[in-house]
Amino acid sequence: MIGDGIPPNPSVLNTTVLSNFAYINQLLIVSGLSGICAVPVVRQELEHGVDDHPYLKSALDILDDEIPVATISDIVANREAVLSSHLDPGEAQAFALADAHDGRLLTDDGDAR
Repeated sequence: MIGDGIPPNPSVLNTTVLSNFAYINQLLIVSGLSGICAVPVVRQELEHGVDDHPYLKSALDILDDEIPVATISDIVANREAVLSSHLDPGEAQAFALADAHDGRLLTDDGDAR
């Protein structure tokens, strides 16, 4: 990792990817990927959704230990601010992190694609 929980050339997960794999009880597929990470907003979105969707608890359980949650730098925050007018918060932060670290965004969100 290059610091702040960010692997080199990260594959950054958004909430929907984690949610979908949690729903089918297959988070091991995602957590086993090399260079995987998530962002703080993704954790917040999962936390807010767990009451209505209890399966999200399994996604929260693997964050930090198996999927690092990156610390957001000022550079990423600035890119996120630009993207936030076009994308939801989780996609904006994840896309900004991937862009700032020569990584990729793993998403199924139409606007982010």
